[in-house]
Amino acid sequence: CASGKFIDRALNALGGKRIGLRGEGDDDKDIEGDYDDWRDQLWPALETEATFLGLVSPKKQNGGIDLMNHFSAYNVEFQANFVCQEHPLYEGKPNKAGTFDANHPFLAQIHTCLELHTTQSERSCIHVELDIDGQGIQYETGDHVGIYPQNGEDIIERTAACLGLFLDQIVILKKPEIEADLHDVPSRPLSVRTLLAGYTDLLSSPSRAALLALASCAANPDEAERLRLLGDNHNRQEFQHWVLEKQRSLLEVL
Repeated sequence: CASGKFIDRALNALGGKRIGLRGEGDDDKDIEGDYDDWRDQLWPALETEATFLGLVSPKKQNGGIDLMNHFSAYNVEFQANFVCQEHPLYEGKPNKAGTFDANHPFLAQIHTCLELHTTQSERSCIHVELDIDGQGIQYETGDHVGIYPQNGEDIIERTAACLGLFLDQIVILKKPEIEADLHDVPSRPLSVRTLLAGYTDLLSSPSRAALLALASCAANPDEAERLRLLGDNHNRQEFQHWVLEKQRSLLEVL
């Protein structure tokens, strides 16, 4: 929260008018809930200020969308009778000079992966060795290691079965202009298999926003209501117990 505190002090020194409390998140529990608490008191304050100044409500800026109860979504186009060439998520190719750099990293394989804590420990620390033998690569201060994860075939198949999707179905994802919080995805046609393998986080616990999105698509009314209940910021204890403490993944929720 250092940057937030710095900006808060700077605005105060410049004579800014405070209309709400500065929010601070605690990542040890439910940082999304901390943000929601701050947001819930921010919107009414902005609403009051906008009304006082004769401005459009900040909640209704983007074409009348209620931003407090809106979740982001891609536009999906299903391609019929279309065959596309599959590309790996990352090929690990060098730059034009034939060397690897920050923009053209080397795709190393994991050589060793060891858990350093015993089964009696509640903590985990993993020792990992990467194979760069014969590549002429040496570690330099400031070098970073990135991970290109992919979901396993069993995870992909289970997810597709839950959603009623065909893995070889070709789709194109388009990000609406107003959805700045959505990740960029390739604009080329991709198979459902590729999307589920490399562009979908299926094994992490879903956020409350994700649960609300699922609720809007659920065919079973009881399941939809259950998802809405879990996604409700005023029901954080149930979300904390059923999702976070149980470490339920998005696939398990599906």
